[in-house]
Amino acid sequence: MPPTPQQDAWIERILAVRPPSRDAATDPHPAAQETDAAHALEAKIAARAGDADVVAAASTLLEAAGKAEPALTEAVGSLASACGGRMIGLPFRRKSPDSLRRKIATDVIELGLAPEDAARDICDAVRYTACFEPDRYAAGVTEILASLRRHGFTIRRLKNAWAQEIAYKGINVQVQDPNGQLFELQFHTPASFKAKDEDAHPIYERMRLLEPSSPAWAALDARQMEIFAQVPRPPGAETIREV
Repeated sequence: MPPTPQQDAWIERILAVRPPSRDAATDPHPAAQETDAAHALEAKIAARAGDADVVAAASTLLEAAGKAEPALTEAVGSLASACGGRMIGLPFRRKSPDSLRRKIATDVIELGLAPEDAARDICDAVRYTACFEPDRYAAGVTEILASLRRHGFTIRRLKNAWAQEIAYKGINVQVQDPNGQLFELQFHTPASFKAKDEDAHPIYERMRLLEPSSPAWAALDARQMEIFAQVPRPPGAETIREV
């Protein structure tokens, strides 16, 4: 099944795909204009996120996620422990209502989706991070994925950033449980999680307010590349196949 436009957008966000750069010399005030445009888009998204149809779509998604989350948390946590890993970031396992509404509004505006369609493919209303020491990472990831499949879960997408020279390191998976609930499962080492959650996150938040074609965005992306370049790759991580 080919990826939907929303899945393509998810992949690009995960992998920090670089679009072609624009020649700043053709624009007399590129930074100011790009920042103004980004802030205008943020304002448009914020306004759309408050519309009744977006709020209703987010509420439906939150209700379903809330019902599924306790059993998912127990299952994923048990698997991580059994495979030699540990769960981190559990207090943030549910996406906040504001964040969900903003995400739906973004896909409505940028991808032209109806709110209910944008909500239907959101994979991280429930999200988990399993952390493994480097010498256990590849085996732990492989074992968890195999066990999920044996228990009727479907691996919808798997993006392996360890095999690519990009501004991110880790494995991100979209999973669907036997009842149809989507959730996101990230696999990290202690070093890759620190790089993502502490070192690079403030940079990512600044990049969200910039045009991806801008020199400022490119400079921040280069800084992210430097951060993730310092993260050691766990043995065998690059061999885990994408889906």
